[in-house]
Amino acid sequence: MSKSSATPPLQAADSDEERPKYSVPALEKGLDILELLATQSEGLTQSAIAAELDRSTNEIFRMLNCLERRGWISRRRPEETYTLSLKLFHLANHHPPARRLLDVAIPQMRQMALSIQQSCHLGVYSDGALLVIAQVESPIPVGLSVRQGVRFPLIETSSGRVLLAFQRAEVQEQWLREAGAPQPGTLAHSKLMQRLLHCRHEAFETVSDETLDGVTDICFPVFDPVGEACAALAVPFLAAHKTGITLAEVCEQVALHAATITEAIGGFSPVQYTTSNGS
Repeated sequence: MSKSSATPPLQAADSDEERPKYSVPALEKGLDILELLATQSEGLTQSAIAAELDRSTNEIFRMLNCLERRGWISRRRPEETYTLSLKLFHLANHHPPARRLLDVAIPQMRQMALSIQQSCHLGVYSDGALLVIAQVESPIPVGLSVRQGVRFPLIETSSGRVLLAFQRAEVQEQWLREAGAPQPGTLAHSKLMQRLLHCRHEAFETVSDETLDGVTDICFPVFDPVGEACAALAVPFLAAHKTGITLAEVCEQVALHAATITEAIGGFSPVQYTTSNGS
């Protein structure tokens, strides 16, 4: 009886709030390092990582060795700075939904680049930013392209705005928060929402590039099975090309290939693609 009375009551673990939370310090330490390095384009030294995470250099040293050995991070010499490798990127692209999208999209993108004589790229949402997961070069000697794996501010790109425009309200609100968008109630937020509504109405966006003169960004959504944009197919149209292919013709091709990719992945398009702005 004394043993029974000393045993904690079983119902104490039944509440979600009272269940023991098991921590895995080594795993958490490794994840902290990866998340920190994801924010550092130039990399950090061992001592800088330890200082940022408020940990000793000895425990950071062991974890850095493990992560480097497994290929998650890279060390630059002689600076002795650590940066993320592309392993996370490659792993994400081998996740079945992403792999299926790429398997379908890349052949379409190659065909389109050949027909329009321009480069193209495919972007998806990633932690408050636009991530370029695929890119095809222009077939002619001189062209403009966007590097695969690069990240852009979500609301400052055509691809990001097109992705935002075709999300349900709660997802759109979350993405806007994570992207650091202007606060609701401000003039900047009002203008952004008007722009997203315009994207949704037109089913695409064609706009002068916000960083390069002479370039027009053309972007159409690729839809998932529930009719939300899972990717954005974009072309940085370089007007200097003497190919004889007009902006309107490029818009038509981007619309066609975005629709083809949507259909091939089992997606549902809630809109009819139009290219009136490209004419």
